[in-house]
Amino acid sequence: MQAVWRLAINALAGRRFRASLLVAAVACSAALIVAITCGVASVNATLRGRIAATVGVADVRIAPLGEGSIEDAVLIRARESPAVARTLPRALGPITLTNGGIEVVASADGVDFAAEFAARPLDLLSGRPPRAPDEIAVEERIAADLGITVGDSVRPFSYFGGPDTMTVTGVIAKPPFAELLRPRAVLDRATFGDILGEPGALRVIDIILKPGADPADFADQFGADLPAGLVVQPTERITSGIDRNIRAQQIGLVVVSIIGFLAAALIILTGLATDVAQRQRELAIVRSVGGSKSQVAGAQLTIGAIIGGVGASIGVPAGIFIALVGVTIFREHLTAGLVIPRAGVSLAAFGALATGILGAAWPAILASRVSPLQAMASRAAPRSRRPVLISLAAGLTLILAAFVLMAAADTPDRAFWTYILGGVQGMFIGYFLLGAPTVLLVARVIGPPIARLMRVPAALIAETFAVSPFRYGMTASSLMVGLAMMTTIWTAGGALVGQWLGAVDFPDAFVHGWFGLKPADREKIDRLPFVTRSNAVTIIDVDDAGVFGVTGLQDLSTSFVAFEPEPFFAMTRLAWLDGDPETAIPRLKAGGAVLVAKEFRVARGLGVGDTLTINIPERAGTTPVTFDIVGVITSPGLELAGKFFDIGKQFRSQAVSAVFGTRDDLIKYFGVETVTLVQVDLDDSLDDDEAVRRLRRAFAGSSVSVGSGREIKATVENIATGAFLVMSSVAVAAILIACLGVGNVIVAGIDARRFEFGVLRAVGAEGRLLGRLVLIEALVMALAAGLLGTALGLQAAWSELTLYRRIAGLDLALEPPFRAIAIGWTIVLLLALATAFAPARRLAKRPPRELLAQPE
Repeated sequence: MQAVWRLAINALAGRRFRASLLVAAVACSAALIVAITCGVASVNATLRGRIAATVGVADVRIAPLGEGSIEDAVLIRARESPAVARTLPRALGPITLTNGGIEVVASADGVDFAAEFAARPLDLLSGRPPRAPDEIAVEERIAADLGITVGDSVRPFSYFGGPDTMTVTGVIAKPPFAELLRPRAVLDRATFGDILGEPGALRVIDIILKPGADPADFADQFGADLPAGLVVQPTERITSGIDRNIRAQQIGLVVVSIIGFLAAALIILTGLATDVAQRQRELAIVRSVGGSKSQVAGAQLTIGAIIGGVGASIGVPAGIFIALVGVTIFREHLTAGLVIPRAGVSLAAFGALATGILGAAWPAILASRVSPLQAMASRAAPRSRRPVLISLAAGLTLILAAFVLMAAADTPDRAFWTYILGGVQGMFIGYFLLGAPTVLLVARVIGPPIARLMRVPAALIAETFAVSPFRYGMTASSLMVGLAMMTTIWTAGGALVGQWLGAVDFPDAFVHGWFGLKPADREKIDRLPFVTRSNAVTIIDVDDAGVFGVTGLQDLSTSFVAFEPEPFFAMTRLAWLDGDPETAIPRLKAGGAVLVAKEFRVARGLGVGDTLTINIPERAGTTPVTFDIVGVITSPGLELAGKFFDIGKQFRSQAVSAVFGTRDDLIKYFGVETVTLVQVDLDDSLDDDEAVRRLRRAFAGSSVSVGSGREIKATVENIATGAFLVMSSVAVAAILIACLGVGNVIVAGIDARRFEFGVLRAVGAEGRLLGRLVLIEALVMALAAGLLGTALGLQAAWSELTLYRRIAGLDLALEPPFRAIAIGWTIVLLLALATAFAPARRLAKRPPRELLAQPE
């Protein structure tokens, strides 16, 4: 053991500079893994926190079918049930808060403080939760608009009663998609009932069951004796598959972590196996002077363990710091803060150590398999093209297999699991195996013109890459990962933002009622002189018999958009993909017919002449109804308008498509008469902004809200673009980290070949020629990385767009973002050249004697 340790220490001491570079490469790789895993954990914690803030931990909910209230006897009965652990009663509605003549209409939650905050704690920026009947917590937007802070008083406007003033005890942070929601206020339920003129007002009862109780069974048993007009059912946490959605997202994030780990492993392996032939000769010398195979192998493994261990000890805290910086920059989006998962950190440390040992073991294994004489003459052995050809064939096979399997997946489940369980890994390994052939191809095609441009013998370039194709190929493969991530994000994300959201078109304005619009509200709208036309619309979520989603993981619902046919077609801009309005409108008026969005045709091939069965699970007493499809249209704008006014529900139930039918059918088959919103066309002679302001003044102080079509579209696009930029910044960070690690590998490779450079200088090569040769090597590897990364990114983007089409029915075209790809290429090229420039310049200045004297 002592001999093994001495051999390892002597080897490292003889190459301190190279060893430090390898340690730096390992540290960068470990930092990449830790940063990704901490980022993934922070995103998941934020999602779970937002879900808890939205739907809490309740298992069952009791609510009225319409807009009525719940009697206290129902609450008492629920509390007495042996299966119930806790009840969370709430009164919901608008409240007008005033201060100094300024009014703000808020969405109020009247709650029982102790029970509510135990299940759904407030996300407070300052202060504390309210505890007394005359205390209130308000969202930060209310505080800013009214000019108040913790300790100040506000006056609740009421015709009926309640306190004259209320003390603000806490300021609540803005929720996700705050721009799409009324600001929130939280106060005592009894106090809110007095303000509404409804003592003991109760609109929702959320129930947390005891461990072991089944929500569906409890809902059936408890709901059997409920008064008419009430429904009890499992909450969205149970029925909407929110946990399954989180797990589905986690699978994707785990794949990202796996790719990051593989990229880091490549960097480490490339660094430690920079010159296998050289290490073979050195270890063969040890063998020739009496060292045993076990001592040789043990020394090499010890070297790898030391490099991996030291690199991990540096890289792990560095990765945590990088993640902290990212979380700080995007703190508005990552509200849970930095989360450091023990498993991820342990994986990074273990991975760096294990990969270091594996990379160091390679030359030891090769040296132990041959005699000392053969190992010392390894450079004289003829080069074989067979390994490169095998790598080429294997890489192309894996890439083609990933493409064929994804293209052949004819169901959402099969497409999803094919991509998650094999597609990503197969593509990555396939392109990694193409590293060596791609480097040789680039050197052969681009090498000669670059050689002429930089005045370097072309034969010298070809020979350099032919000697060690896998070392250069592994380095190029390591460089490709960040560029591939960036290409995928900009291609797939750009298609979603540009092609889908970019096609959204809205009517001029929408009027929405929180508890539905009354006939008097519709009449008020029609009487306004600048309103030229209106259309009553109801938008609800329906069950489409599993048309969209992934079985067991993700259930994507469908919106039923019920309208008045004549004004709807006069006001709404539709594109007919199948069918025509002349045939469809009479069929719609006759009843039993619907139009479907193009997602149905893309995902399931449904069109004119087919049927679609839908149901409203939340509507008790209804049965599934089969409708004839009389047209396929596109109109994402109207559906997004409905979700604009109910983004909380959209956060719990993902609606990706719409069925368009008549309000008469909705009333006839499902008994739903509520009007969700009214489409409004405005007189062109009046500015849209001024018309919207007048509409809002007409409903000031009520629970009715008014939205501008352009305002809605701009808000949604800003949110999507913001999330898009966050993901892009992650990709850029990955490029920077990977390039830094690979840059150290390049420098280590230069240091390992000093003796060869000394021989070239000794036979007449100029120092500047050697410097240019090193820069050409870096350039060729960067170009090969660009080709591999772009191809991998585009294939991954194609796979994602295929998933969009199969799972959600979104037919998006693959349009490569050439500007983003060019930026990625530029980053990779500049960083590779910048990394190689300093050592190349230093190499050019060294005399032959100094290079030959290096302990190589």
